[in-house]
Amino acid sequence: MEFLIYIISIFALLIIVLSFLNIKLSIAVYIAYLILVPYFQLKIGGLSLSYNIVNLLLLLNFLYHYRIKQKINLNYTGVQPFIFLFLALLLLSVFSPVVPWGDQFFAWRATFMQTCILIFIIRNIAIKDYELIRYIKWSLIVSLAIAGIYGIFLTKLEGINPYTTYLSDYYGVKDIAEEFLQSETRLSFSSASKIQSTMNHPMTWGLNLSFAMILLTAFIFNEKKKWYWIIATLIGFNILISGVRTAIAALALGAGYFLLMNKNLKQLTYAIVFVLLSFLIISNNEDLSNLFASFTDVHDNKSDIKGSSISARYGQLKGCFVEIEGYKLAGKGYNWHGYYLINHGDHPVILAFESLIFIIICDSGIIGIFIWLLFFLFLIREQRKILKLQENIYLMDSIVIVYFAYSIGTGEYGYMSFFGIYYIFLIQYLHSVELNKQKLILNII
Repeated sequence: MEFLIYIISIFALLIIVLSFLNIKLSIAVYIAYLILVPYFQLKIGGLSLSYNIVNLLLLLNFLYHYRIKQKINLNYTGVQPFIFLFLALLLLSVFSPVVPWGDQFFAWRATFMQTCILIFIIRNIAIKDYELIRYIKWSLIVSLAIAGIYGIFLTKLEGINPYTTYLSDYYGVKDIAEEFLQSETRLSFSSASKIQSTMNHPMTWGLNLSFAMILLTAFIFNEKKKWYWIIATLIGFNILISGVRTAIAALALGAGYFLLMNKNLKQLTYAIVFVLLSFLIISNNEDLSNLFASFTDVHDNKSDIKGSSISARYGQLKGCFVEIEGYKLAGKGYNWHGYYLINHGDHPVILAFESLIFIIICDSGIIGIFIWLLFFLFLIREQRKILKLQENIYLMDSIVIVYFAYSIGTGEYGYMSFFGIYYIFLIQYLHSVELNKQKLILNII
């Protein structure tokens, strides 16, 4: 297994070397790494490299090659909502004295760099060179296909994940897969209760699968290549076997919004047929019936699948307002929930802060609620500044809805950085599709 560490080290080193030789390829390899390898721990000459060292290196190379040498004007459109969110939360953290400000800033800096630097680079290079979007598209397709095939393989291992377990042991990180070994299996054709594939947690894997399904939808709509359906089927099956119900619910909300707003009769007909066939399959399969019954389980007693019921979540919500008594306006500080979990473990009422709403209330208070609402509205507005076609705009709205729905259902555990990548890639991909259609029209004229 030492050979695996050697391969991963070469993988990580390739990102760094390519950042000097071909930054577009470096970004594509980096994104593949984020999907296929759960940790980044590489030492060169006694220097430990992390995700944000790589982000900083990419930024410096981008600024040198594109800003200084080619003198391009920097463009913040598409990235502005993320910058607004982080700057607003940083300013708010000054008024939150519960967590030492140095700890707040350290957590803020790490998340800001991991989220904003890469999408800023992608946005600015993609405006000048569409080839980057092609590189990223293939990086996502290949890496997600590999992870999806591995996810299917894991259905027969009774919850054991040899890949992530070995890496966790090697790097001295907690093995999340062990937490689900004794959990109840939800589907009879899978011996695993939850599957994380190549990622550090099943929830992170489920989120990526949700975003991937939206990307495949965009590819199918615009490129009409039948083999995309094979990848979409692989992604869909992995969503089912992942054991993460929130992925199904979030995607259903995003798809429902898109179909209602787009008003395309052909797409709506396909959706109705899909829903009817799904209903017939689910109603005739005990496993699937039990799984989907849990979505409407208010008191956690309609099925044998145990999880967070609606009544339990309501109790956690009330606990949030009790917790911030005296700190209602600005909350207890940036990443207070993470600070609490590290120092005290699960909260007696709020547990592991398994909803973005709980995190916002506790960390940022009433002001934080308004900041996040503005972030949502700015995202919705941003795509309308870049895209022209209604179908594309509604598809971008859908990926935003999926992110918020997913985070509200599970919490926010490093999801923002993945959301930023998928968001900026999809908006650039759709923008390039629109430009190509405009050129085609001009050629016809």
